[in-house]
Amino acid sequence: MNAPVFVKVEKYKRAASVIDRVKKRLDDAKGVIKRLNELKSQEEHELREWQAELENIEKKLSYIEGSLSRPAER
Repeated sequence: MNAPVFVKVEKYKRAASVIDRVKKRLDDAKGVIKRLNELKSQEEHELREWQAELENIEKKLSYIEGSLSRPAER
């Protein structure tokens, strides 16, 4: 029961145009998502670096604090 479907050329062209626009917007959306993922990865990398730097500062501060309190305990 696969009978041929007849469509006016004008309606076909209009439908094809709409499909092309939808495909273009889909490609644009994919590009936006790709860029967002890149930014997210970059942000996560920077946050890891900041976290490591804060931990380093915390260790140094703890060492300095310990060094300053030792002479008073002697």
